Amino acid sequence: MKILRYALTGAALLGTLTACGSNSSSTWPISSQLVTTGYIQTIAFRNHTAMGWGNNGYGQLGNGTNANSLIPVPIAGLPKVKDVVTGGTDSLALDNLGGVWSWGNNGYGQLGSGTVTATYQPVKVFSNKTSAHTHLSNVTAVAAGGNHSLALDATGSVWAWGANTWGQLGYNPDPLTPGYNTYAMIVQAAPGSGGFTASAIAAGGVFSLALDVNGSVWAWGNSYGGQLGDGLPTDTTVNIATQVPAQVVGLLNSGIRLLGSVKAIAAGGSHSLALLNDGTVAAWGYDNYGQLGNNAVVSSSAPVKVVIDANNTPLSGVIAIAAGLDHSLALKSDGTLWAWGYNGYGQLGQGTMIDSHLAVQVPGLAAIDRILAIGHHSLAFSGARGWSWGHNAYGQVGVNSTTDVLVPTVIFGFP
Repeated sequence: MKILRYALTGAALLGTLTACGSNSSSTWPISSQLVTTGYIQTIAFRNHTAMGWGNNGYGQLGNGTNANSLIPVPIAGLPKVKDVVTGGTDSLALDNLGGVWSWGNNGYGQLGSGTVTATYQPVKVFSNKTSAHTHLSNVTAVAAGGNHSLALDATGSVWAWGANTWGQLGYNPDPLTPGYNTYAMIVQAAPGSGGFTASAIAAGGVFSLALDVNGSVWAWGNSYGGQLGDGLPTDTTVNIATQVPAQVVGLLNSGIRLLGSVKAIAAGGSHSLALLNDGTVAAWGYDNYGQLGNNAVVSSSAPVKVVIDANNTPLSGVIAIAAGLDHSLALKSDGTLWAWGYNGYGQLGQGTMIDSHLAVQVPGLAAIDRILAIGHHSLAFSGARGWSWGHNAYGQVGVNSTTDVLVPTVIFGFP
């Protein structure tokens, strides 16, 4: 197992995750590795049609321009899609035939196009480095991190490409470009570990997660604050990074060595979430704003239960989870939405900007069936209707303004 140690502050870590705030005056897409802000755009879909809104400085809205949009605009040139995701300054789409498309910033090869050239319109992702590139195919899920991307194929293999500064690709990249890879390759578990067959994937700021079909969770990349769930002492001034996937340990004080009985995962800026079979939620990683939801502000490298009150009553009845940079969301089977963590832009939907160390219900929403957490904003959907709230400096909430939104508000013109 390759272990690396680095000194890094939290501000510096999150500072590498985000896009330039202004539109480029260039007529050509420009890639950059010197990104200072990101996750300030939204990509979503309905009825197999993808749309984007918010920041577009690198073309991450995929509409052929680099102009920001305060309302949803169609993504150009995509076939029918069954999933879309957005990373720090780039976006991905999974088409109905299992192909993967990407667009936006490409300074670390996170588009998987075999180059580091940005693009304002979707291009196909390549797999492996051969004299004649082949396109990634037979894919069932995609995920986008700060500057890296993941794909899951029908065999349970995980593919990764883009930045590898912290080992988030899970393999040794091209020796000619050791800090990144411009095409997708399969993630490799440690020799002798037995490996894993994945059923789900998640990409955090500079780390990655995979859910095994047996209900265990594997993690690799940067472990600032403990988001890899390795159970090691947490030191938020020193980074431990591994490019070899390893299993997440069991719940804190549970006596269980490895985390199991997991049916869904989510990755935030530097924290991780797992939905357990019993409908409760476990969280681990950095906890400076309460994003672990366990009634504390103490980072943990072992999973802890998300709770709803000072008596540490677990949040229960959960069917879906989502993680933003520093906040978390959970959808319950009764259609209610719950949130916790950082609330400096109103992303918890409470009408305030007060952080919460407990899961709290988002008011004014019912019959929700899909949720998203991107950067410092949140989205919820019920059938054909969509709501958004939180950070909105670039129009990423989609309400035709650039004013932060503190409560769920109907998205303008979606779909």
